Amino acid sequence: MKRLIISCAVIVVLLANACFAESKPVNKKTTRAKEKQKIEQTTATKQAPKKILMKFTMGMVEGNRIDPNYAGPSIESVIESVEKTTNLTKGEFESTAAFNARKETAISAKFLNGFTIDDTFAFVVPVSKGGRYLSGIAYEFDADTSEVRFFALAKNSSLNGIGDQNFKPSYSFNSPLMDQFSVYRRIDRRNSYEASNAYGAKITVNETVSSDFGIAAPTIPFLTYKRSYLYSNPTPASQIKMESSKAQKELPALKAIIIMKLAAPYMTYHFVHIKPTRDSPSEITSKQKFLTGEVLGIIFYSGLTGEIFARIPEDFGKAMARPEAQPQEKASEGI
Repeated sequence: MKRLIISCAVIVVLLANACFAESKPVNKKTTRAKEKQKIEQTTATKQAPKKILMKFTMGMVEGNRIDPNYAGPSIESVIESVEKTTNLTKGEFESTAAFNARKETAISAKFLNGFTIDDTFAFVVPVSKGGRYLSGIAYEFDADTSEVRFFALAKNSSLNGIGDQNFKPSYSFNSPLMDQFSVYRRIDRRNSYEASNAYGAKITVNETVSSDFGIAAPTIPFLTYKRSYLYSNPTPASQIKMESSKAQKELPALKAIIIMKLAAPYMTYHFVHIKPTRDSPSEITSKQKFLTGEVLGIIFYSGLTGEIFARIPEDFGKAMARPEAQPQEKASEGI
């Protein structure tokens, strides 16, 4: 009996060894090489230089091309910085004169390591492809006529101001009509939940909470079309001829920038909440923040080569007998 137990134990050990023998052996050289590569990558990451943010200057758009890799500060970072600078509250024991002085000091301060509120800002904005309805910065291509049509279709409406820390609820509050362009949307939360009505009917509701960052300005004078929420047959702001072979490469990589100067009140806010219904089971919450000021111009350009395709207005930023190119100004450090 003991011999039988010992024999079984030996068989089990042999089978276990056989199983381990089928697994791939450890290659010590490969392991050491991977460890060395990981150390080198970590060291390179630590030693990587800080990103240099290029300040925008008009000289950057006076030629026929824009650097396709141009990256100024993101609109989200500018809005957050301007918000900290301007969204001040008067203290209980602070005089109006002292508060105004503190406000002026804050507004004149630099932010993002070198930018000021008086700088000219250029924001890269998404360019949507044409469809039945158009809005925002968009293009259409007609293969029959080899024409590219460029659109800058502003949403024009009042803003309710909800989101400003100094906002005071009032049913009568509404800002003047303002042209708005959305630049960036951040999804803060997506969620699904089950809801029911008074009769016990149940539906699944899809909830989305987002933060939207954009530009708002008094009606932009060089955009002369009749304003609408969505545009079904708008007049293009500019159009050019482009061969289909070139359009096939260029248009999917198309870029646009909106160039603006900030102006008081520098920031404005809007809040939207759409409740779900049985026919439309979506709950949408949008917290919107806009930079305010003067929109100077809009430029469509190649994301591949930087070639400028259209300027709105047409003469915006064109070079005027420049004797020599001025050096581009940089912010001291990135963020």
